[in-house]
Order: sequence, then structure tokens, then C-alpha cells
Amino acid sequence: MNHLKVIILIAAAVLFFASLTATSYAEQRTIAPKQIQKTAPAAVTQAPATSTQTIKPLQQSLMLQGSMPPIICPATVNIVNDILKISQTDVPKAVQAYTNQGSVDFPGTSENVVGVYRNYVQDCCSPNKSFTVQDQKNAGCANSDNVSLCMDKVIKYCISQYPQRSSLTGLLFQSVQKTNNVNAKITQLHDKINQLRNMIP
Repeated sequence: MNHLKVIILIAAAVLFFASLTATSYAEQRTIAPKQIQKTAPAAVTQAPATSTQTIKPLQQSLMLQGSMPPIICPATVNIVNDILKISQTDVPKAVQAYTNQGSVDFPGTSENVVGVYRNYVQDCCSPNKSFTVQDQKNAGCANSDNVSLCMDKVIKYCISQYPQRSSLTGLLFQSVQKTNNVNAKITQLHDKINQLRNMIP
């Protein structure tokens, strides 16, 4: 009887160690692919990177193509379009509706004046516009500049060369004075209307 107990204990111990070995082997099999997956990308990233030639200012012609234009480009076009719409459409309609007058003139705000300037700016900001090394030098580009900084300088320089710049500036100054005068009268009228409205019992 004692021999039977010993045999049963030995058999149980063998089965226990066999199950432990099988479990350990199964865990190793499931871990091994994960380790391979973790190491695989590292082998890819160790490949040598190909070097590309860096474009620098003052070495060749530069073009805006493929790059974002300086903020002055869209900002100027948007402001000019707003001025044309407000001065040529919105204000005259408002004046006609409230005063029965036909038109209001703001110097320099017509399509053939400020519209021409918009077209000139768009040409300077065109993706197909090429700026020579001399253009870059004229704009003040330096060897330490990156392409973005040099393009900003050269486009602003191009815009600053607008032939009717002084004339346009003068006309727009007259319009500023005129709008200030109109605004002052409208503000005065607004205040008086409110004053009278508040006096009514």
C-alpha cells in the first residue's frame, strides 16, 4: 500500500512539472513574435538617410511655388477687395436708402486705382514669379537668411516698387480724411438721436 502512495506522489509530481514546462514553453512562443515585432522597426530606422541639396538665397533664382506667401500678399488682396465692395456698393446703397442721394466718391478706391495696385501685388506674389540673385541683393537678403525670410524680403521689396505708390498713398489719405469726417457726423447724429430718444417721457 505504501508503494502505491509513493507511485501516485511521483506521478503527480511528474505531471505537475510537465505542466509547468509546457506553460513556460507556450509563454515563450507567444512572447517571441512580440519581441520580433518590436525590433523590426528599429532595423528599418537604422538605414542611412539620403541627403538632399538645400536651397539657399543668393545662390540661384528663387520662386514662391510650393511655399506659403508672406502674410502681406493675401492681406493686401483681401483689404483691397473689401474697400472696393464697401466704397462702391455698400456705402452708396446705404446713402441712397437713407438720404436719397445717388453716389459717394472716395478718392483712390475705384477699380482702376486701388484695383490696379491689387493686381500689381498679386503679380509680385505669383507662384511663377522668379527673383534673381540681384533682386535678392536689392531686397537686402543675407547669406544667413533662410529661403522663407529672403522670400519675405524680396516680395515686400517688389511691392514697394509700385510706380504709382506716392499717388495712391495721397489719394487714400484723402479718403481716410473723408471717412473720418463722415464718421464724425454720423457719430454726432447717433448721439443726438439717442439723446432725444432718452428725453421722451
